[in-house]
Amino acid sequence: ISKNRLNFQYVPDRLKNDSDLMYKAVLNSCYSIKFASEKLRDDKKIVLEAVSQDGDMLEYASDRLKDDEQVLEEALAHDMGVLASTQVFKFASKRLQNDIDIASLAWEYNIYSFQYASEQLKKDKNFIEYLAKSMDYHKRIYDEHWMDVFYFVSEELKSDKDFMLELIRNFGYPLKHVSENLKNDKDIVLTAISKDMFAIEYASNKLKNDKEIIIASAENNCDSLYHASRKLRNDKLFILEILEKFPKVIYIPSLSLKNDKETVLAAVRNSGFSLYYASKELKNDKVIVLAALQNDGRALKFVSKELKTTKEIVLAALKNNGDAIEYASKELRNNKEIVLVAVQYFGRLLEFASKELKNDKEIVLAAVKRDARALCFASKKMKEDKDILKAVLESEKLNARARGFEVKKYKERKRHS
Repeated sequence: ISKNRLNFQYVPDRLKNDSDLMYKAVLNSCYSIKFASEKLRDDKKIVLEAVSQDGDMLEYASDRLKDDEQVLEEALAHDMGVLASTQVFKFASKRLQNDIDIASLAWEYNIYSFQYASEQLKKDKNFIEYLAKSMDYHKRIYDEHWMDVFYFVSEELKSDKDFMLELIRNFGYPLKHVSENLKNDKDIVLTAISKDMFAIEYASNKLKNDKEIIIASAENNCDSLYHASRKLRNDKLFILEILEKFPKVIYIPSLSLKNDKETVLAAVRNSGFSLYYASKELKNDKVIVLAALQNDGRALKFVSKELKTTKEIVLAALKNNGDAIEYASKELRNNKEIVLVAVQYFGRLLEFASKELKNDKEIVLAAVKRDARALCFASKKMKEDKDILKAVLESEKLNARARGFEVKKYKERKRHS
């Protein structure tokens, strides 16, 4: 048993009833309790040791010990699960699953234990309010999964408008887990949107067609128009109003508006990447393209092949974001002026230069001065050039000093704080 925890299953039945032997086996491995006799599964000392190693071992305890608060608390404290797979509270007795203090403790250890609380507690307003109130702490631990625990709230409470409105207003209760009727309630949805930028996703289709709802959502959520109804996304005047009022809102031009110059121009001014959804004609429109590139140079990726060969267009992209060099035409990647702008922005963009320019001393010098690691993209000849290697060493020294200065500032801030 001391060598292999699984060996206990082969012990004769008479020894499986030996409390000293079982306790030693459990000390070595909590999983040994799986092979214990019914009598020893009712031994509190043995069960406490098992659940102190892994709370899920409560499954093998006797019904009497599953109803023991001390045993359950020890098991909860050593719950090995973090997400919904947790089982500890599932194995508790019905009495403890209905005890509000115990259920609250289980929640504090793992929010997913709520699914195993009694039906009575799932419709207890005081208990649900306590859970919602404590979510600020748990959100930091469970990320986007936190809201799914409220799936188990009773349908009766999910349909109680006054109660849900209070929870949403005071604690940010998720709109996702109110009744379908309340998802169609304007007061509920407006309140939810004011508390949670992503709430619009769970509003009813009817309210996604409500201009007031979409405008309220757009104040906090740049993706609001993505959730708007097809009718609103095709409403040119409404779209232009939203894009002008909220400069960060992203609009994916609908089929009926993707070739509308005024709408697409407003869209790409807010987000250059909206150019992706424009018509072929507008991707070749200089005014549209320049507006997109001024917002995000990387939108060069979606520009027509013809304009990717235009020096003015590519330079406009590079001035916003040097990474755009990756999407320039082969001809322009061999243009010294273009590549020089790119490597001065970020040295390692030398990777996208032509073979000829990777062998150009002025280009490579500019790149390694910006980032010594750019040397790996230079030609073999440039890698052996004394001036280039000297610039690399100087660049590394400057970077080292900069890193040292930042570390020093960090240590000073930490000491003063």
